[in-house]
Amino acid sequence: MFFNLLLEKNIEISQTFPDLPEGAWFRTAVETLASLGVFAWPSDGEFHPSDPITRAEFVSIAVRFTHEVLGARHVTEFTDVPESHWAHNDIVTAASYGWIHGYGDGRFQPDRQISRAEVVVLTNRLLGRVPDREYIGDHTGLRFFGDVPTTHWAFYDIAEASNVHHYAGHVQDDGEDWED
Repeated sequence: MFFNLLLEKNIEISQTFPDLPEGAWFRTAVETLASLGVFAWPSDGEFHPSDPITRAEFVSIAVRFTHEVLGARHVTEFTDVPESHWAHNDIVTAASYGWIHGYGDGRFQPDRQISRAEVVVLTNRLLGRVPDREYIGDHTGLRFFGDVPTTHWAFYDIAEASNVHHYAGHVQDDGEDWED
């Protein structure tokens, strides 16, 4: 997903992983992002492509992808993310930009697997995309998923991320390149 957001994909590969199969459809994306320093979690030198991703890992990727640096914004600390946690700074940075909010009890649960809905919401926030609830609610022909009812906490974010967008004369459709 983050590889598809890169404007320049012609990056010299300086980071490889022995557990990425030759010819794997994701190899170039992983090695490009790794070469850009996007992956920072503790590692044994392998990528582990079949492992699920944690909330801390995804937040770390998002922050490092955008090269965000903690600025003069409100700092949110989570009770379960001590300063000694490997992703502490990335989690605090993401919270300071409003990309994540954690749970109402002051926890972030950094080692819990991240859900697809959480990925969509965080990515929308990172990209500054705010779902237009009225537009989504009033328009037929938009893409919806049968297993995501309108009462789901991330319904509008999922609809926002799943439909075509028009920007200043350009159309973005389903992750394809920009077209005139």
